[in-house]
Amino acid sequence: MADWAAGMAKEPLKNYCARLCRVEISLGRESDQNAHLQHVNCAFSADFALPNHRSLPFSEVPGETDFSGLLIMRTGLLALAAGLLLLRFLPVLPPTWLLLLLPVLGLMLLPFRSYPLALLLFGFSWACLSAQSALDDRLSPALDGQTLWLEGRVVGLPEQVDGGQRFQLEQVSSRRHSLPQRLRLGWYGGQAVHAGERWRLAVKLKRPRGLINPHGFDYEAWLLAQRIGGAGTVKAGQLLQPARGTASWRDDVRQRLLQAPAQGRAGTIAALVLGDDSGLSTADWKVLQDTGTVHLLVISG
Repeated sequence: MADWAAGMAKEPLKNYCARLCRVEISLGRESDQNAHLQHVNCAFSADFALPNHRSLPFSEVPGETDFSGLLIMRTGLLALAAGLLLLRFLPVLPPTWLLLLLPVLGLMLLPFRSYPLALLLFGFSWACLSAQSALDDRLSPALDGQTLWLEGRVVGLPEQVDGGQRFQLEQVSSRRHSLPQRLRLGWYGGQAVHAGERWRLAVKLKRPRGLINPHGFDYEAWLLAQRIGGAGTVKAGQLLQPARGTASWRDDVRQRLLQAPAQGRAGTIAALVLGDDSGLSTADWKVLQDTGTVHLLVISG
């Protein structure tokens, strides 16, 4: 019992020496890390040996960090990101059978040192399936140019344009046809539309398309990135449910900001507070670019 008590009393001294060895290791005085710890164990083993005592490898010493796990995590994240970006360099999407085969191949490679390749395949498959889902949710060519009655909820802040407004409609449904889950609509000379409202609208539909001018804005690609499957013009409408939820609160704040006396800068204030740039004119954007303050709107949005 006395020997055990003496050993426990000297144990803090041993821990101190072990920490001293770790400091020497960090300073590069000795390359063999386990040799240091073995030296400490041997120095005290004669007088303070404990039952079943063994020396710990460097990675198991309390307080020390094993960087191999961090390296594996970083390599895996980089491989996954590379797989997601790989889709940007393909002219067309791979066939469906290949998209189903790649995740299976990735699962086979995951337990081995080839795990970066497995994660790259996972990221590539994920990006392709997401892109294919967005393409499948676009308006059918058979409905292009037709006028249909449909129902949906207004999301986001409607944009005020000359003579009307543009807005996005989600949860779109029709009695006879399958429609995309999100549409971008314009209503000129119609009723005021607010975020969160549910409407029944007569819409002339059209498929997403844009101009192919060189170095111009790719409107069709932007619609695809926003998961907007179609566009249209509202011919008539009926309000089914008033606005509710956080979307309506944000729209109310914007309306109050636009009505406040701000010497013609109400649109700028709304853009800075809510990230809504629909009230900015071309001249406003030019001023922001010349003064280098566009990043303020980016942060607000």
